[in-house]
Amino acid sequence: MGFETNDLAQLFFEESDEFVELMETSLLKVEQDGADTETLNAIFRCAHSIKGGSGSMGFSEVAMFTHGLETLLDNLRNGHVIADDDITALLIECADHLKDLLDAARASKPYPNSSPLMTRLEIIIDGGGPPQEEEFDEDKFRAEIAALLAEEEGKSAEPAKVADFSDLDALMDEPVEAAAVAAPAAAPVAAAPVAPVVETVAAPAPSAAPGPVATASAAEPSKRPAAADKTESQILRISADKVDRLINLVGELVIHQSMLVDAAGTTASPQMAAAVSAISQATRELQERVLAVRMLPVKQLFGRFPRIVRDLGRACGKHCTLETSGEETELDKMVIEGLVDPLTHLIRNSVDHGIETPEDRIAAGKPESGTVWLRARHESGSIILEIVDDGKGLDKEKIVKKAIEKGLASPEDQLSDEAIYAMIYQPGFSTAAVVSDVSGRGVGMDIVVQAIRGLGGAITVTSKLGHGTTFRLKLPLTMAIVEGLTVRVGKELYVLPLTNIVECIKPGADDIHTIAGQGEVLNLRGTVLPVTRLHTVFGVPSDITEYQDGVLVIVEDGAKKAALLVDELVGQNQVVVKSLETNYGNVEAVAGATILGDGKVALIIDVAGLSILRQASAQYAAAA
Repeated sequence: MGFETNDLAQLFFEESDEFVELMETSLLKVEQDGADTETLNAIFRCAHSIKGGSGSMGFSEVAMFTHGLETLLDNLRNGHVIADDDITALLIECADHLKDLLDAARASKPYPNSSPLMTRLEIIIDGGGPPQEEEFDEDKFRAEIAALLAEEEGKSAEPAKVADFSDLDALMDEPVEAAAVAAPAAAPVAAAPVAPVVETVAAPAPSAAPGPVATASAAEPSKRPAAADKTESQILRISADKVDRLINLVGELVIHQSMLVDAAGTTASPQMAAAVSAISQATRELQERVLAVRMLPVKQLFGRFPRIVRDLGRACGKHCTLETSGEETELDKMVIEGLVDPLTHLIRNSVDHGIETPEDRIAAGKPESGTVWLRARHESGSIILEIVDDGKGLDKEKIVKKAIEKGLASPEDQLSDEAIYAMIYQPGFSTAAVVSDVSGRGVGMDIVVQAIRGLGGAITVTSKLGHGTTFRLKLPLTMAIVEGLTVRVGKELYVLPLTNIVECIKPGADDIHTIAGQGEVLNLRGTVLPVTRLHTVFGVPSDITEYQDGVLVIVEDGAKKAALLVDELVGQNQVVVKSLETNYGNVEAVAGATILGDGKVALIIDVAGLSILRQASAQYAAAA
């Protein structure tokens, strides 16, 4: 039983998107470092695969355009054409146009006009003169493609009869190298988002050159080398909706397992205790395994930004490149999707506001070309993303002046560097002298902060005038499960995410002071931290009247720290996050809810939101 036609088309579009992305990444590498045989072969294989797939699916416009593109790429890798800057720029244009053609085919919309680009491709292939001296014969080209496809399909014009992708290579006008089929290289398929069809792919060989992954059906099993059978692994593509449902079910299983542990208690028989312990271990491992299904390398997220830096740099008249590291760091698919917009804005901000023009950089004794670094790494159970540039940095005096003009600060305020840099997060705040199409209206940084906090993360910024700026994002691995500390306030239980907790202390009678305009503060080893009584914030009766009778939990939101007074620490455990907004409504300073082992609902505290709420309360009290 083969694929349904719709499933086959879906698989074609998903693979084609990956091939186009790989083409674009490779072309940017050619533009920056020059062409090499390995990279040109990888680009050629991408075009080759798209051409064959589009022909078999009946997308003749895509096949026709990709045929001309493939011919030029073949001339490049054979040395008949030199990959200079103009040729590379044209190929990047072709990759963009190929995206548009695929989008049109996917949506069953009219195709964009390919004739201008085809004319340019044909002129370069023929080594001819300027475009106006020779026109592209579209009818002739269509006839050639139709004849090619008819010949390769054995005179059959019925694409619906194709049950899988096993005949894609047979549809090409040129054979694919054996290494590309038997031992494909870097696997964009493995790092791609899950999709609504199931596919089996061959495991990449470590020594293979970068290139698209060939499907396992590209050759009959009986015709494959025995060595390939031993090293082959299976990768499945499944619907994201199915994965989400599975994660929800595992979350329910974790909750019921906690209830079972509580019900068994300490009075259970040795056999029951052993069974409960085994179930707990198996549930924990199952939970980790299922969550890992939705974990993807950030490589696919990072892959979209070199093009943004290139195009924006050219638009601004600047020379700049993007360098990435930690691309194999894994994050939850939902977190990755939520990072696209904020990272795009931060990188655009680094290029437009941070990197100077070539003339200014030379005058400052810097290299003519600026650099933006995008880094990812694990740190203390969280993921750290850094966007760093070697530009001019943030001007603290200019920021303070603008803050005073907007009424966000007064001339008498003694602001720390942290407080000054935090001003750029305010809505409508901008120090740009000129409003451009890229930025300057003061829109964006506040949205970035909201998006990062919505993902359960925090953002901080550091800068040195003349040397550059660093934006640091701290994010949870996943939004489905939170490792938290359960605390009691009165008769209620709350969960504080461990990623926000610095330490817990038992305060002394002389550790807490009251400062006019700031309220209660804690002197923690010479550092003054604001103190928040959780029972006051949430309106919960508490038996704690003196600080020394409770516990202070030191939390941080980015670079900001605060102390939260709770009655008691209950314990550390993993909790399944339930959306409060979806099931009830938005509540300030609350990130969600969870069901504990005894069946009770506990609120998960949003430390960033709590900080905002505390500041608003302090300002209201000061005004009163």
